[in-house]
This record gives sequence, C-alpha cells and structure tokens, in this order.
Amino acid sequence: MSVTDEYATERDLSRRVRLLLTLAVVVIPVAGLLTWLGWPKFYSPTAVSHPCGIAVDGSGNVYVFNNSPVAGGNGSSVHPRIVKVTPDGKRSVTAGNGKMGDPRPGPATASPLNGTASCTASEQSADLADQGGGLAVDAQGNLYVADSHVVEKVTPAGVLSIVARSGDSGQPVAGPATASSLESADSVAVDAAGNLYITDSFETQVAEVAPNGELSILAGTTLSGQAMGLVALNPVRGPSSVAVDPSGNVYIVANVASVNAGPVYQITTAGKSFTVKPASGTYNGTYNRGVATDPGGNVYLTDGDRVTKIAPDGKSSIVAGNGATGRPVAGTATSSPLSVVSLTADRSGNIYLAGSGEIVKVTPDGVLSVVAHD
Repeated sequence: MSVTDEYATERDLSRRVRLLLTLAVVVIPVAGLLTWLGWPKFYSPTAVSHPCGIAVDGSGNVYVFNNSPVAGGNGSSVHPRIVKVTPDGKRSVTAGNGKMGDPRPGPATASPLNGTASCTASEQSADLADQGGGLAVDAQGNLYVADSHVVEKVTPAGVLSIVARSGDSGQPVAGPATASSLESADSVAVDAAGNLYITDSFETQVAEVAPNGELSILAGTTLSGQAMGLVALNPVRGPSSVAVDPSGNVYIVANVASVNAGPVYQITTAGKSFTVKPASGTYNGTYNRGVATDPGGNVYLTDGDRVTKIAPDGKSSIVAGNGATGRPVAGTATSSPLSVVSLTADRSGNIYLAGSGEIVKVTPDGVLSVVAHD
C-alpha cells in the first residue's frame, strides 16, 4: 500500500468515527428529547412493550403477542406481532408483518394480524373484555393464536393456517371449525390429545375444536339466555381465559364485570363442572386476568397485581406480587409489584407473566427474574 493509499484509508476511517460520534452525541439525545416532548415513539419489531397473550414451549421459548401502538396513530392502530424470546434472551418475530388485518395462510411473518388496541391499555384498565391475543403451544410446538374473530396456527416451520373462523363475525356454530363464525376469540388452550379450546367473550361461549377440525360448544349461554354445553355462563361475565391441566380438566375464568369478577369454572373429563374458589386473603377476586396450569396439576390465577396458586388438594397461596401495581422487581416474587395482563407455566413449574412492557419468570422456589423488557 502506498503512502497516499494509506493516508486515504486513515482519512476515511476518521470520517466514519466522526460520523458515529455525531450520531451518539447529537442524534440519539435529540430523539430522546422529541419523545419526551410527545413526538411519536417508534418500537422495534421485536418489542414486548404492549403484550397481550403469552405462551411457552417445551424448549423454554416464550411467545408474546405484542401490540405496539402505531407512531402518530389515533390510539386504535397497532403493530401486531408475535415475538419469540429464547432462553438466552434472543428475540425474533414468529408471526405478523406489523400490519393490522385478517391473517393470510402462508409464511407467518408475511401475514397481517388483527391485533387489538384494547390490550395496550389493559395494564391500567380492569376491563379486559374482547382483549384477544391469547396464545397456546401444543406438544409438537405448533402455536395457536386467538386473534379477534380468527384463530390461527403457526407451525415450527413458520407456516400460518386458519384453524377456526368462516370469515364472518358471530356466534360459534357446531361443525367444521373453519366454517364457524367467531366474534371475539380472547384465549386459547390445547390439551395433550390436541383438542383446542377457544373462549369467545362477546358470545359468552367456550368452543372445543377436535384434532379432526370439528367444533363443538363446551360451555356457554346464547345472548337470548339459552344454556349451551356443560356449563351455563353468565352473559354479563363471559369467558375471558381458558386453560387445561395434564389430566384434561378445563378451567374457565369469567370476564370482568363492573364490580366483581365472575367465578372460575372447572370442567372435568367426566363432564362434571365445579366452581374453583381460592382461600380468603389469597386472591383479590375483583378482576380475573388469566388462568394457567402446570404439569403438577396446580392452577394459577391472577388479578393483575398478584398470582395465586391453587394446589390439587385445594390449598391456595400467593406465589407472586405484593398487592401493589407497578413494574416488577427481580428477587423475591411475593415482594414485587406486578401489573399482569396474562400468564402461563412451563413443564418445570416456572410461571411466566406478561405486562407493563416486561416478561418475567417466577421459579417454583419463588424467585422472580426479568426475561425481556422494553
């Protein structure tokens, strides 16, 4: 290399360094200042800033249905995506191209998602009606998504297909799931046999989709008051969340009402129904924000700022949250504030909570850590 070439290379390198310093010193602080002044905030495609549903697979990967607000939008527009967080903290997009719309079969990351703007405010608001965004993962690693009036499946290879919804909004109808209407699919759960459960809070029904694609009504009440399935649900407090334990028992939590939350139902594999009641002092009981189960048969409920565990023998205890609403603090789980939108549990009994722009993990021995945050 000649002296002239070497000088030119050093000069080019110096120019690049000055440019980087300018970005660091000027542009970044200015961007922060504009956000502080109220200018639109831009979110990464892998943000977990406004999570709705959460699920975890057998390998410990966590999936979050995130609805980041559109910068400069009117508050009802979001960038819906499903974000995957690996056990080592790496993030990627599993589904959604960031645009709102009916999902399209094919590559999951090229498809729009309906998303929901209501979930962006659910961290502060008690009313989670028609929230949507519920997630579930089956034993094969397929991801199921409750996406407003559609339920879709995303395979481990990243292929999206429609599991339930004919294209019309309305009451679920027994028969082929892809020929049935859905009004507000809020939550999904899947059992070991591959049966899929869907809550439709607006229509006050819980649908079951068998592996062959046939839909039936497990529980519910029509808007005219006619009972359906095994449990008649209160039309004022429709089902907002569903979970299934290793034995195939299904748990349904009722939606938020103006004053108190509705009951928590258990439907056994024998077709019998019971009402689950946590012990006094272990559950707020004002707002039901989700239900989950673990392989040990424990049931977890959350009212937003605490998580209650109900053991198979019926004993209940608080496993996370100190009763205050706020961002979680790593350490002892029962000493931390919480603002939970949804929850799930993995095969080892770890609980994962979504809310307040953070995803946290609570171990069986009560230690809370932050998995991802924005």
